Amino acid sequence: FLRSMINFKNRRRFLFAMTLIIFMVSIILMVTVLPMEAMPITDNTTIYGDIGLPKGSTIDDSKSTLEEIEKILMGYGEIETCIEELSNEKIFITIELVKKDERDIHSKYIMNSLRKELKKIPGISSKITNPDSEEEGAPIVIEIRGENLKFLEKYAHEYKKILEGINGMEDVNLSTDYGIPQLNIEYYKGKLAMNGLSPSDLDYSLWNIMNEEKISKFIMDDKELDIVLKLKDEDLNEKNDFSKVIFSSEGSKIPFNSIAKISEVEGIDKIKHTDGKRTIRILGVNNPKVTVSDILREFKNKIEKSDYKANEEIEVFYTGYFEKMNESYSDMKNKMILALIVVYAILVAQFNSFGQPFIIMLSVPLAITGVVFGHLMLGIKFSTLSFMGVISLTGIAVNDAIVLIDSMNQLRRKNEVAFKDAIVEAGKSRFIPVIATSITTIGGVLSLALYNEDYCQMAYTLIFGLFTSTILILLIVPVVYFVLENSTGNKKREGRI
Repeated sequence: FLRSMINFKNRRRFLFAMTLIIFMVSIILMVTVLPMEAMPITDNTTIYGDIGLPKGSTIDDSKSTLEEIEKILMGYGEIETCIEELSNEKIFITIELVKKDERDIHSKYIMNSLRKELKKIPGISSKITNPDSEEEGAPIVIEIRGENLKFLEKYAHEYKKILEGINGMEDVNLSTDYGIPQLNIEYYKGKLAMNGLSPSDLDYSLWNIMNEEKISKFIMDDKELDIVLKLKDEDLNEKNDFSKVIFSSEGSKIPFNSIAKISEVEGIDKIKHTDGKRTIRILGVNNPKVTVSDILREFKNKIEKSDYKANEEIEVFYTGYFEKMNESYSDMKNKMILALIVVYAILVAQFNSFGQPFIIMLSVPLAITGVVFGHLMLGIKFSTLSFMGVISLTGIAVNDAIVLIDSMNQLRRKNEVAFKDAIVEAGKSRFIPVIATSITTIGGVLSLALYNEDYCQMAYTLIFGLFTSTILILLIVPVVYFVLENSTGNKKREGRI
């Protein structure tokens, strides 16, 4: 078979074309289809719950809420112990799960289930994390920055709705700290002017109504007492009670509802600033089966089609997990380029050639092809650990090609074997050693792939990368060696190790 590939130009072209097509397809699939993540979620036995109650809640409210939470936790047989701390507006829970080998479900699925159950309790906010969770407690963090607070809040709520509508989202919250509910009064300025009133006049009057005004003093038994004018608490207890308020202006009585409207809003307790700009964060938790990259890709597409794109007043940043993943991948990419340069330089020095090391380095893209198809076939996400495996393949996968080319050079130099015969003979004689080397390496990491969930991605990267590169190397390297040496007129050149 190898001799026929060398002898017939059309077969060589077909082999090159098919290999190139397979490699290009794998790259396209890697960029568009292969799910990616930074680091895989480890199966922790500890889960933290941070439960927030509305502002102004009492300790009794916290106890009542805790009772509801305890009923939920009782339904999980995987929970071994639970420690609870509570205050007026906060409940902290530390959950310890049974050991990994004593349960059939990963802790990440337990966390997602808890989030769904806690959302059923009205009036609370919850954050479920583990020791390896992101600082914000959510893998998806979208920052909106600007100066206009109304615009920020409007964009934040619209982005929250869009994110909630994406398949795979489990929980979406805003980072804004909202305080006690407040009443917002908006005056009809035109009607105020018609009645000879100003906003400051009404502000002063409403302040006196809602508080108290000292109007005089009273002396009794040599004691001076303040005379205070104020409404009874029950007279102004609800938002609708403002309709009873009457203002006087130039002898006319003016009802509150005719010159103003009142609405109930949540007052912001505090807001974060980033680089001097106000910042609101949208925090999202995704289903483990859907990657952060896929969700943000869909989110960006929806934003581009909406009326809420980033503009001069509003800036949008994707931080948190996504930012760390990009930084991690960029760092890995630089390390891989450095590894390729170092390996190539060593091979050039060893073979005293620039061409033959290039043939050997073809092992790397051949290995990447196997990595991509292996991850897709098993449904494994490509992570930083996978990338580390690819970098390791830079030094491992080339070994088979080195063995082949070394054998070809040895046969041509020592036995004065014909050019084509040396290539075919090297392919035959080194077939078993090459296969055996790869099989023993694959066997060594197979247990890591099957029994170690934390590092299985790296192990599968090495396995599929070695498997594919080994098979293709036995075909591609001899043919490329023949073409390169033949085209440069080096049929009789003696290779040197």
